[in-house]
Order: sequence, then structure tokens, then C-alpha cells
Amino acid sequence: MFFLISGRVPYPGGTAMEKILRHQLDAPPSLHQLCPDTPPQLSAIVARLMAKDPDQRFESAGELADALTPFAVANEPTTAPEIAIPTQASQFPIPSFHDPVQPPTPNRITPASTIEYETAITLQDRWRPGRNYVAFTLAAITLFAGFALLAVVLIVAAPWQRAAPGDDATSRAESKNNANSTASSGIWEADSMLPALRESQVYSLSLSADGSRLAAGSGYAEKDAASRRGEIQVFNMSNRQRFAFYPQLPGPARGVCLSPNGETVAAGIGDYDVQMPGEVHIWDLGKKQLNRSFVAHDNGTFTLAFHPARPLLATGGWDSGRSVKLWDLSQPAGKDYQPAFTLAGHGPKVNCLAFSHNGNQLAAGSDDGNIHMWDLAASPPRATVLRGFRGSVLALAFLPDERFVFACTGADSGEPQVGKFDLATGVLSLVADANDNNFFALAIRSKDGPLLTGNQDGRVRVWDLHGGKEIQAFRHGSVCWALALHAENQILVSAGGWEQPIRIWSLKK
Repeated sequence: MFFLISGRVPYPGGTAMEKILRHQLDAPPSLHQLCPDTPPQLSAIVARLMAKDPDQRFESAGELADALTPFAVANEPTTAPEIAIPTQASQFPIPSFHDPVQPPTPNRITPASTIEYETAITLQDRWRPGRNYVAFTLAAITLFAGFALLAVVLIVAAPWQRAAPGDDATSRAESKNNANSTASSGIWEADSMLPALRESQVYSLSLSADGSRLAAGSGYAEKDAASRRGEIQVFNMSNRQRFAFYPQLPGPARGVCLSPNGETVAAGIGDYDVQMPGEVHIWDLGKKQLNRSFVAHDNGTFTLAFHPARPLLATGGWDSGRSVKLWDLSQPAGKDYQPAFTLAGHGPKVNCLAFSHNGNQLAAGSDDGNIHMWDLAASPPRATVLRGFRGSVLALAFLPDERFVFACTGADSGEPQVGKFDLATGVLSLVADANDNNFFALAIRSKDGPLLTGNQDGRVRVWDLHGGKEIQAFRHGSVCWALALHAENQILVSAGGWEQPIRIWSLKK
């Protein structure tokens, strides 16, 4: 009904899984805002049909039918229109109704009486003026039946909605049950929200080293290049206001990164399902202008990372060279701009990058399940390959002591997992796992934990770093693509989901 009236589906864009989750969890859009001419009563009926709370919906198809009755089309007229009898002589003789009935012609139906005969010869004339009424009535009946069927489907689906996991009550209950486990690490509570962009979703987040600025990369990808778009937003965390906005990028900003001093922001353009040039755009936030743009990878740039101390930018993505590239930002930009180093040997898609805190190591995770640890102090850089995962490596995080690196995987080849690699021995230890619930994002507060993950079901989970026990879970939205954590300021930022806001959480002791 929403589509028939407005001409658009209520939850456009996104993958099939995202659409299912948004239908289940997101508030439906307002029909009256999209179509101001829609009668308020009809908008209210559509809102009840799409209500997330089953108690707010129609209880039966009959109740829906009663609500739609004022909008039903009037039935056909009760009396047949008068038929004018021509007075002008016809070239064909008009039969006399009083003459004896002639013998029947073979294969022809002959009326049995004078009245039936009169009805037969006038039937065609009666049909012409009434056929529009009949067609209109049939169309109205068909539309009404469709509304009734939709109501039945929604009512039958109510138990599925009632059982939706991760609602506010469930999240509060989980937090309460885990209160004892979180006594030492604290509990994350909702702090504030940053407004969502229309027809877009945030894929990536980055906090400056001092926590004063937040960058968010978002967008929407289609096979049609004209329909792709992306945006970069930069916020001041002191007042939660947007500081800079760079729209109209040629594709979704899958990767975004702030320089350590917060004065430069870099964005990588790409999408996992649609091949597009992996452009990198870098802005000077002090001057609020574009510093340089270049194509880093053939089919998409998914991840970026600034070196903590040197003017180096690492990029990873989807290209035939299966490489990570290091770009020297002290060199002048131009058409001949080339990477300082090309680090090859990864899987077809490099999904995540992370520099160690001292900048001597660069970790790169790809869709073959391997992590390449690049020793940047060596000349040229050399890699150690960490193996043990079967699924794509989607996020990485170093511990401050540089002894361990944490990684999480998706469900493409086995169960999603979070693991810890000992960099001295290369041994992998399992920290957490989930049943068909991808881990998309990862953050670590300190060397003692806890570990935080962003998941496909839209929850942020807090894990005990050593025991692997889940100690808290809270709802972000339909999906959580990205996390950004500032340990000193005790601020966590989560993002993801179609037209979903960025959420900020604070740590309560």
C-alpha cells in the first residue's frame, strides 16, 4: 500500500540482509511527508499496517476493511440508463414483438419469450453505458482484496516481530545480568546521536588522536555509475556539531581516516559488490580544501591508515596486484604521483589495515583469511604471514604493548571469529565466536581490555579480553559497520545501517 500511494518502497537500497533487518527494526518513513496530498486518515492506516509494535496494528482483516470503507469506490448504479429509441426510419425492418416467433435457425439461440427477446436485443446497448462502471467497480474490489491480504500477512507475521532480538528491553536485561562482570570495566551507556544522512549509510569511522574530531565515511553503491554517491563528514566532538562536509563523491567512502593531529582526512572509494576505480581523496581541514586525489587500486579502495609519526598513508583494496600501497604525502601531488612502496602477496581484496602504535609494523587483513605483518623498519619492508582463519579478515587492532594483534572474520568460510595472534610465536588464540553473525568492527580499550565488536545483527558486544566471555551487549541499529574508540576520553562511536544515525556512547563506572 505504501508503494502504491507514494511510488517508492519504504526501505530502499542496501543488501537483502540489510533490508530484512531494517523492515524488522527501523521506524517506517512517514507517508504524509512523502505525499502531503494523502488524506491523513489514509496515512494513519498505512502507519498502523507498518507499525513495529504488534499491539498498534490492526487485529484482523475485518478491522482493516472497516477502516478502508470510507475510501471505497461507489458501486454501479442501481437503475439502468434509459435507452433512446430512434424515430428515424431504418433501412432494416425493426422486428415486431407481437409477430409469431419464427422457427429457430440451426446453431442459434432463440429467446423463449417476448420479454427475453427484448432483453436480448437491448443487452448490447445496455452494456455500453454501464461497462465503465463495472470495470471501475472490479478494480476497486481487486484493490480492496489486496489491502485485506496485506493485513493478513502483517498480522500473521506479528510473532516474528515480537521475537526480534536486541530490542531495548533485551539490551537492558543483558546489561543487568552482566553487571557483576562489568564492575571492573564499566558499562557503556548511550550519550548522544549525530544525525543520519538521507538515502545513505555510514561505513567507516575515525577519531583523531586527541579525540577532538570524528570523521565518518558514507554513501550508496549501484551498478549504474550515475546512481553512486559518497560523503565525508567531520564533527567536533566538543559540541557534537558538523565541522566539514564533502558530498558528491563518485562512490561510497568505505574507508576514512583522520591524521594523528586531526588536520587531514583521507577517504577511499569502493564497494565490495560493484567494481569502480579506487580513488583516494585527501582534504586539508585547516584550509577546508582538497589536497589531492588519485586512484590507488583498480576496483576499489576499502581501507586506509595514517602512519602515527610520518607523512605516510597506507591503502588497501581490490586490484589485480593484490597489494597494499604506501603513499608519501610529503611529495607533491600530480598525475605522476606514485606510491613509495607497493607491498604485494595479499588476497584479492585487502579489507583492513592497522599500524602498530610505534609505527614499525603494518598489519593487513584480506579475504583469504591471512594477515600480513609488514616490518617497516626493514629496507625494503618484509612480511610475516599469520594464518589460522578461514573467513575473510574484516578488522584489526593492536594492543598498546605491540605483543598481540586482534582480528575478526566474517561467515563466508566458517563461523565468524575473533582471534588473538601472539606476534612472537604466531600462535592464534580464539577469543570469541558467533553463529552466522559477522564481526564487522573491532576496538580495544587497553591492554587489559575489554574488547568491543560491531556485529551484523546491529549490536555492539563487549568481551572479556582473557576469558572470552561476553559481558555486555547493546543495540546500535540494524547493522554495525564501524566502531571508533577513544580510551582516554572514554568515548565509543558506532555507525552502520541505512539512514541510521551515528551513535555516541560513554563509559559509566
